[in-house]
Amino acid sequence: MKNLFDILKNTARHGMLLTIAVCGLFLFGQAKNTKVNKVVPRDSITVGSNWQLSDPLHAAEIITPANFAAHRVNQVRLVYSRDSLSDVDGAKWEFTVHYTITFIGQNIAPQQDSLKIVHSNSRHEYAAARVYKPGAPTMRVHINQVTVANTTPLPDDIHLELTVLTERYEFLDPGATAQLNFQASSGLLTWADVPGAEEYDLEWSWIDAASTFDPNRAFERAIRVNINALQYLPNLTYRAGTVYFRIRPVGRFISGVSGDYSYQKYGTWSPPIAHQINAAARFEPGRNLVYSTTFTEGGKFKKIITYADGAGKSRQSLTHLSTDSTTIIAQTEYDHEGRGVLSTIPIPVRGIDLHYQHSLNIFGGNFYAPADFDDVNFTQAMADTSGAAKYFSGN
Repeated sequence: MKNLFDILKNTARHGMLLTIAVCGLFLFGQAKNTKVNKVVPRDSITVGSNWQLSDPLHAAEIITPANFAAHRVNQVRLVYSRDSLSDVDGAKWEFTVHYTITFIGQNIAPQQDSLKIVHSNSRHEYAAARVYKPGAPTMRVHINQVTVANTTPLPDDIHLELTVLTERYEFLDPGATAQLNFQASSGLLTWADVPGAEEYDLEWSWIDAASTFDPNRAFERAIRVNINALQYLPNLTYRAGTVYFRIRPVGRFISGVSGDYSYQKYGTWSPPIAHQINAAARFEPGRNLVYSTTFTEGGKFKKIITYADGAGKSRQSLTHLSTDSTTIIAQTEYDHEGRGVLSTIPIPVRGIDLHYQHSLNIFGGNFYAPADFDDVNFTQAMADTSGAAKYFSGN
């Protein structure tokens, strides 16, 4: 499908403004919801004038109707935008537009309607709208009458706005698959767009290098995320082993569903690809840690890693949200009795690094040690060159 903005660009001519906006444009170019606007300025809202607006993507539906399903809503709005800030005290006016709307391309009878906006000391009704559902791919508005009641000049910043809202679904071939690629240097997964896909199911599974588990059964215990993009960056915080990936497109059934397009339709899983994590590249060898990931919609996630000492006591905790490019770090220090005597306030650190942070909180160039907390004369504060002290200082 050609990109909406390639088909029709903003134009401003003959006293009208025609614009297109995409309300729910997926990152990979499958436009599910489109919005087309036409704005008619006040001096062009005259008796007998006709204003027409069409969904530019409707042509594809006519050529291959079996490949598309669409729900449409038409809207007419009368708006006082206040761009000129002319709503001063003492001004009084009413502006009413009577019109007939015709639905072209849909078996719906024309309707007569009216819209009125008002400004006075007691009334400030600056927008009026009518919504027509179901709508048509093309709507035409004929101005029957314009009524003005005013004791002060009518402002210029009044306009009539026509809108066609379309929710469009495209046919997904159940045999279609996405070509999955893995960039070893960055860990980024990418794939090509599949016609009819509204989103994608991405799965991956890690198998330990020492495991005897059959790789052909790797996806029996896989992680799955559902995303509406053409790329994804999983955090491969794993020990030595192999990570297997696969992907499939997800669309909607568009026939035989009585207009209910909530039923998901699945494409075919891609052939799995494997990424080897060797012993040299494994995550934090030799450290005790507890690692968890919580996923939400759209593949978003929260990762928490807690590092512990030999006694199992938490030393450092790192938290990262996929929606932010920072890592939240908190640290605890212990005395000789194993009591937690110093816990830093969690602080954000730029970047996404879940490895143990060695030099986060120091004093005088040294790390804290249990003996420091048994010394009643120890008064040295944290250095404000790093860690919590830096974050809460003026540095």
